[in-house]
Order: sequence, then structure tokens, then C-alpha cells
Amino acid sequence: KGWSGPWMSGLTLFYDKNAGKLYVGSDFGSVMEVAFVNVFPGMPGDFTLINDMDKELVHVGNIKQGRFASPFYMIYKDNSGVYWVQKIQVSHQGTFCQVIHMGEKSFGDGKINDQTVFCQLERKEPYMFFSGGAGNTTLYLYEHTTSKLTEYYSFESQIKTICADLSNASNNVLMVGLESGEMVFLGISYQDMMVPEGRLQGSVQLPDGVPLSTFYKCGYQYSQF
Repeated sequence: KGWSGPWMSGLTLFYDKNAGKLYVGSDFGSVMEVAFVNVFPGMPGDFTLINDMDKELVHVGNIKQGRFASPFYMIYKDNSGVYWVQKIQVSHQGTFCQVIHMGEKSFGDGKINDQTVFCQLERKEPYMFFSGGAGNTTLYLYEHTTSKLTEYYSFESQIKTICADLSNASNNVLMVGLESGEMVFLGISYQDMMVPEGRLQGSVQLPDGVPLSTFYKCGYQYSQF
């Protein structure tokens, strides 16, 4: 699997499941294994080593920050079916690539399934959305800082894609693609997160097909997805 890095980072993360390792490709033209660096003496050892994973990596969510020190949230699944979230900091300087582990904790509270899709907000680092529950029809909001899990919105059709509006500096709109072909727009401002009423902002019905991947961007007199 592979995941693109934050905007302007020039990084792409590659996961080798058989070896349990992570690699980084960059616009320097290099692909190198990510090395682990423990820069914090006495740091708890209860986390998944990036160069010797004992869990399956299922998702990588990037955060919009700097080029040479890019943070990511990694979602893992262990052999018992329990999911975990870990934050790492990747330092890439062209000739070497190292990672600092920032802690790991259990994740999802049993709501995740094999159809779950994730969306880490790039500009609102504490927040991640994911689908789950019965029929994969429920959208959940997870807060990294407090481990709080909230049922954000429920649909009548299975959730296939989730993406935030990339053009809005505050990431205030989320687009959810459903198996029925309906594209639903939800408010995710801090006010929307606190007050459930008014989250639904509208929807668009596709004439045919099921969304498999989505990109959402809007601006002056136009929108594209």
C-alpha cells in the first residue's frame, strides 16, 4: 500500500506488509527505509516499531505541516482484531529518513469493520473521521487528544468515501460518498462538532455508479469533486 504525504512535503509512504516495514519515496528521487530513532530517554516502549511492525498497517493520515518534519497518524490492526492509532514524526532530509514515535493507544471502540474508511483532517490535527457500525452506515468523529469517540451522522446507505474540503483553510465541510451514489455535505466547523443540529448542508445524487475515491475542492463560483 502507499499513501501520499502532506501537501508540499514531496513524500509518499510505502508499506511492506510481509516485512512489516515502512519506506518513504521523495521528490529527491530516492526511496529509503524509515529508521526508528528514540530521542526521548525513558519513553514508553509500548508502541508499534515502524521498522518491525507486529500489527497490520491499514491507514495513514497526514497532517498539513512542514516539509522536513511531517507528522502522520497510523492506524493498525492486531492479530486479535483490535485497532490502534499511533502518531509518528517523519524527518526527511534527502539523504536520510528517520521517525520519532509519539505514542500509541487503542482506537475505534469496536466500531471499525473491514469496509471502514478514514479521513484525518489535515488542518485540524486533533480530529479524525471514520465510518463503521452496522452496515458501515455511521460516521464517527474521533478526538486524538482525549480519545473521545462521537457518533457524528448516520446514513441509510453504506459509506464508501470521506474527504474534507481542501480549499477551505479551516476544513469546515466534509463530503461523504455513499454506495447509493449520493454525495452528502456535512458541516465540520467547531460549532458543528459541538451542536448536532444543522450539520447536514446538502447533497448531490450521481446519475450512475458508486464512488470509489473522492476529491473535494470549491472556490469562487465553482466546486469540483
